[in-house]
Amino acid sequence: MNAHIETNPVIDPSGIPYGPENCPIRSAIDAIGDDKWKLTVFLEIARTGVLRFRAMLRAIPMIRTKALSKALRALEEDGLVDRRSYDELPLRVEYRLTARAAALIPILLQLQEWYGAPRLRALPAPRD
Repeated sequence: MNAHIETNPVIDPSGIPYGPENCPIRSAIDAIGDDKWKLTVFLEIARTGVLRFRAMLRAIPMIRTKALSKALRALEEDGLVDRRSYDELPLRVEYRLTARAAALIPILLQLQEWYGAPRLRALPAPRD
């Protein structure tokens, strides 16, 4: 049986209707997870505080240079990563999380807890 489910648009506090095509939750998730590497890069910067490009390549060995550049650029455009370049030779560029990104860390930890807790309870008890 092929059932058709109708959904009504939801109204956010600003009064703007939204649905699947313009959902603010989807947009928020896309800010960190709409490509393969954004979340990994975000978490590595969060773990270390400040990272340079080459250090990130070493910390995430399976990422390619082009993919790292793309992820950093996207995170910067989304206002989650701050890129600081210093006027010195050799050129030094550092990446750090913005205040907006730092506010996301507790949310990600809650998401980890939500996902991890049921999986841990599902593990079998150890045998003697």
